[in-house]
Amino acid sequence: MKSLKHNAVMNTILTVSTIVFPLITYPYVSRTLLVEANGRLSFAQSTVNYFALFATLGITTYGIKACAQVRDNKEDISRRVQELVIINIITTAIIFVALIACILLIPKFREEYILLLIYSINMILNVAGLNWLYSALEKYDYITIRSIVFKIISLILMFIFVHAPEDCYIYALITVFANVGSNILNIINARKYITFKPLGNYNLKQHIKPTITLFSTLLAVNVYTNLDNVMLGFIKGDYEVGIYHTAVRIQTILTTLVTSIGAVLMPRLSYYAEKEDKDNFYGVLKKSFKVLLMLSVPITIYFTLFARESVLVIAGSKFLDATLPMQIMMFTVITTALSNIIGMQIFIPVGKEKLFFRAVLVGAVTDLILNMILMPFYGTVGAAIATLVAETVQFVMQIIQGREYVKKIFTRNPFIQTFGTAIASGIIAFLLAKVLPLRGVAYHTVKGVNHIFSFLPDSPRAIFILETIVVLMVTAVVFFGIYFIVLWIIDYKELTQTVEQFTKGKIKRHRTSEV
Repeated sequence: MKSLKHNAVMNTILTVSTIVFPLITYPYVSRTLLVEANGRLSFAQSTVNYFALFATLGITTYGIKACAQVRDNKEDISRRVQELVIINIITTAIIFVALIACILLIPKFREEYILLLIYSINMILNVAGLNWLYSALEKYDYITIRSIVFKIISLILMFIFVHAPEDCYIYALITVFANVGSNILNIINARKYITFKPLGNYNLKQHIKPTITLFSTLLAVNVYTNLDNVMLGFIKGDYEVGIYHTAVRIQTILTTLVTSIGAVLMPRLSYYAEKEDKDNFYGVLKKSFKVLLMLSVPITIYFTLFARESVLVIAGSKFLDATLPMQIMMFTVITTALSNIIGMQIFIPVGKEKLFFRAVLVGAVTDLILNMILMPFYGTVGAAIATLVAETVQFVMQIIQGREYVKKIFTRNPFIQTFGTAIASGIIAFLLAKVLPLRGVAYHTVKGVNHIFSFLPDSPRAIFILETIVVLMVTAVVFFGIYFIVLWIIDYKELTQTVEQFTKGKIKRHRTSEV
């Protein structure tokens, strides 16, 4: 097994790519396809995601744990993969028939049948994807390289073929292509680790109960991530979906950055749990808690303060209505990060999926009820409030149910250190944006560049956009600079140890090269 540090580095690269590419594509797509087309895409994708959830039946998460437990034996892991694939084929066939029936019977689905069928390709080919196998084997090098390659190809195709709102179908196909290509490559590459020769003696029954439990949990989780878009589509229409999707998209990018560490730790924690290695199990969890807190707190505070500027840069002025929903939902970055430790890093590895399901189910029901009450009157703002309350409820319930683990992991000092430092840094950055003539800097930058090169549009809109970018860049450098410097000074262990390991590695490589 490669070190957790190596896996974390590779997964960080993968996570950064999942952030960088949307930051490149989404500003272009939002401005090219506009609000309504983005709303249609979001509605169709969210709908198919629900069907895909039923098709995978929790295997995407359960498969990581199940394969990690037997990864030392090629025959055992091959048999387990084959068993899970057989189950996946059966469920996918049933759910695809159900999707076709819904398209024929539901008017709203008939209107978007082309987009629904395009996105359903992902659902069908997920059977061959085996992403859970590579995570169980901790093949993060392969996962990272493969993902980045297909993202680059998709990015090029998008700029070539997507130029107007009516190109939304092409955009959907390009999005699907990235996953299809990855899945085909996965099945070819899997021959290195497992055999596809039928092994017999299959025991499908052993997987049914845990997959259904995890499926129920993931279904409840998806209430937060997809049901809002679907309900908004029916209640308020494509414009509201497009606005809300922008807020959710930014919040999701930031949450993914923070919680990516959980994807690295779950197979290793499952392995430790299987071997009953409590020292390593709790040691990894304590580090995970401090790292996730160190990242989630400043991200939440900074992007709450500068939500308007973030929306302007990423989506454009037509999406400014997404500012308030984004600010409301930003606190969920922290609750999601910490509940990720309890649910994904504790409950699942130790076999307490039912506790995870109960907490998430309560949150999902809360979200559904609040959406029904608030959406008709407050639209996107109501959906954001419902999401925040539901995430908080399920997080509190996880703490109550997992208190025997939580009290060994969650400690007071990291909360005080991260929140205190982030709030102070936020006040300084916010005042800086108000006091310094950052907008004047942008204005003179545009004038200066045009005087020499004459390629920037010399218009109030161009200057305004550059002003906003300057504000974000300067305040981000000041905010995060102060935050991490202060944590270093007060000796926040997870930061200082990481920096020391990195600098020692650099010094060691430098000395080796000199010799």
